[in-house]
Amino acid sequence: MVGIPCVNPFGRGDCHRALNKGYGREGGTSPAMPAVKVIRVMGTSEESWEEAAQEAFAEASQTIDDISGLNVERWTANVEDGEIVEYKATTEIAFPVDH
Repeated sequence: MVGIPCVNPFGRGDCHRALNKGYGREGGTSPAMPAVKVIRVMGTSEESWEEAAQEAFAEASQTIDDISGLNVERWTANVEDGEIVEYKATTEIAFPVDH
């Protein structure tokens, strides 16, 4: 199977179905799949990891149209005096690109 990157917040998405049907493989017959770019964006929050992930999405949305998926790659936090003072969500944001 060809390794085609897929970032989808809902699990097995369109690109997985496409791979299972033979799309993207040599000899596969399918409509052309759009090119997808994936970038890494870190969001931060003083309140929660969920807010940190939402902040990463909101920040990316300011300059990127048609975001098609978000994957939280890593949850981290800064700790001071035994308490979490900053939550961080490192995300991968996917969006289609023109050829």
